[in-house]
Amino acid sequence: MAREQSRALADKSNKEGDLKAVKKDFESQIAMLDAKVSSISTRVSSGFEMRNVRCILMDHRIAGYRLTVRMDNGHVTRRRKLDPEDMQMKLTEEVPEPYYSQAGLIVDDEGWDAEGCVIPVFEDEWEVLRTLPDVKMEPIIGKDKRIEEVKKKK
Repeated sequence: MAREQSRALADKSNKEGDLKAVKKDFESQIAMLDAKVSSISTRVSSGFEMRNVRCILMDHRIAGYRLTVRMDNGHVTRRRKLDPEDMQMKLTEEVPEPYYSQAGLIVDDEGWDAEGCVIPVFEDEWEVLRTLPDVKMEPIIGKDKRIEEVKKKK
């Protein structure tokens, strides 16, 4: 009877340990869900959430300004005046890359009294922006030889 009692006490102890482990596991799962609910509630109550969005920085497209253009929707999110050190030109013998096209972009910057703008873009920027529904691409009107060559190829 002593051995049977000993086994019963050991089994009871094991089951209590299992219960504590399962209880702790469920408590941690509940805590994770509470944190998730809290995070979602904060975003809902504030009306927005912060996300990292890749952008293109465009200098001097509008003389003396830097534009920040989102790569996910093509909107101009920020326009700021260039600092004097940003406007320093690098001396080089390389021929500057000509503009490839011009883009009509929607302006989201509240500090800029414009709903949209038309700016020249390089070929790599054109590749990114041309697929976005809010961006209107047009050939550059003027004497840009590269644009004339692109027209001839089409």
